[in-house]
Amino acid sequence: MNFKNCKTFLFTGVLVLMSLFYKENIYSYPGGIASRTLKLTTAGCGSCHGSSSSSSVIITITGPDTVVAGQSYQYTINVSGGSGTTGGINIATNRGSLDSVSTFLKKLNGELVHKQRVAVPSTYQFLYTAPAISGSDTIYATAKGAGFSSWNWMPNKSVVVLTPTGVNESNNISTGFHLNQNFPNPFNPVTQIEYFLPHEEKVVLKIYNLVGQEVETIVNETQQPGEYTVEWRGDNLSSGIYLYKITAGSYTQTKKMLLTK
Repeated sequence: MNFKNCKTFLFTGVLVLMSLFYKENIYSYPGGIASRTLKLTTAGCGSCHGSSSSSSVIITITGPDTVVAGQSYQYTINVSGGSGTTGGINIATNRGSLDSVSTFLKKLNGELVHKQRVAVPSTYQFLYTAPAISGSDTIYATAKGAGFSSWNWMPNKSVVVLTPTGVNESNNISTGFHLNQNFPNPFNPVTQIEYFLPHEEKVVLKIYNLVGQEVETIVNETQQPGEYTVEWRGDNLSSGIYLYKITAGSYTQTKKMLLTK
């Protein structure tokens, strides 16, 4: 091969690689793209993966229909169908906020998208935090199934957001006890838990996993009236939702927190 032909061959090779890169990263969005749910558009994935949705892609969501304002809850979306191997997702909400639980999800423009292609059937877990004001909310999702042109919308998930009520909250109001939401939340690996005691009381503060197993007791003593801040570390624990529960005399309260690594 002479020098001129060699240059032509190399130049052609560069063009082919550039075209593959362009198609891969601009048109296929292997790292996810936001604003493709019914919250903002009826185009779905049509700009890249076929012009119309496919009924062969089945998307289901599991999680509570009723939530308490300001509290966090875990939801799971399952995706199946299509012809191929990999897919992706875009999840959005009207009023609440979203955080990833599955390691292959990331937050983008306030929504959740996939970090890379995900094998189909796919399971996506995420944390939904209800808005601070009661009312209603909607969770949206658009997912790509197996196959380049296989995608569909998830049926919108309606959520009722209630004002905090019940035995624990009423007890809090009438007696002066109070347990705050941990901060930061989500956290990695350190968070702080604040609570207030209106009078001297024996206090027990424990951490549990989602199946109810005790992880750690971080407070177990009689304390004087006042506001307390306790630091908790999850260095040796896996990512996921944990519960923290305070018991002070007849008062008890439990809240959720999310450890992300």
